[in-house]
Parts: sequence; C-alpha cells; structure tokens
Amino acid sequence: MKRVALITGGSRGIGFGVAQELARSGFDVAINGRREASDVGDAIKSLEDLGARVLYCRADVASPEDHASMLASIREAFGRLDVLV
Repeated sequence: MKRVALITGGSRGIGFGVAQELARSGFDVAINGRREASDVGDAIKSLEDLGARVLYCRADVASPEDHASMLASIREAFGRLDVLV
C-alpha cells in the first residue's frame, strides 16, 4: 500500500514542488488549497502523470470544521494519512 501525504498549498508554488517530489517518491497525494477544483486541473494531471493518485481538498486550514472534512475525505479516498506538509 502506498503512503499518503497531505500537502497544504499543494496546487502551486513550493507546495506543488513538494507534492511533485512526493509523487515521484511513490506517494499518493492529497493537495489542499482555497481555489476552485476546476482551477487546479493542470496540477492534478501533472501529479497523476507521475503515478500518484491525487485528491484535491478545497479547504481553509484555519477552520477546524474544514480540517475534519478534509481528513474524512482523505480517509475515504485513501484509507490513511501518513505525512502532513
């Protein structure tokens, strides 16, 4: 079973770079951001092309309610979470 990482801000910039490296290293990745899912399609495709299963979690990391929702989505999609970045 592949390890799973959640990368906050993982759809662009440094966070996206980290997500790419984790995907190259064999992780499945959940990336978090505040943009609409339709705006991160290229980032998702790029990570999938590296062999990762990818979940986009639109959420505000400052919101406890969003934390719970994000973790539930990750559990449902992957069954686990191993790394938080």
